[in-house]
Amino acid sequence: MVKTMLAEQLFMAGEIALVIALIVYGLILKRLLKLLRKPPVFWILLVLAAVFVLISLAFHAFGVWEKGSVEDPVELMRSLGMFGIFEALAIFAGSLMAVISGLLYSRWSHR
Repeated sequence: MVKTMLAEQLFMAGEIALVIALIVYGLILKRLLKLLRKPPVFWILLVLAAVFVLISLAFHAFGVWEKGSVEDPVELMRSLGMFGIFEALAIFAGSLMAVISGLLYSRWSHR
């Protein structure tokens, strides 16, 4: 149980670090777009990506702590089963927004 819950806590800490990184990336992108004299609209996509990752973290945390104490990893995966699709969709949406904003900034900055 201790190893499984420790791994879950490390995963959640990693997702929180990703949220912080996306917000910092968005603020940097906002400043760079100001320097290019472009409307700073794409940084909002990065903040929304951070929100989607936070939503996935909420689904994951609810799936883990709904079960209570988990003795083996297979049981943990079963408890995450119904929340897993929502978690995966939220992470996918967040990553898609981050990639789109990065590509659009790259396109604008190379003109």
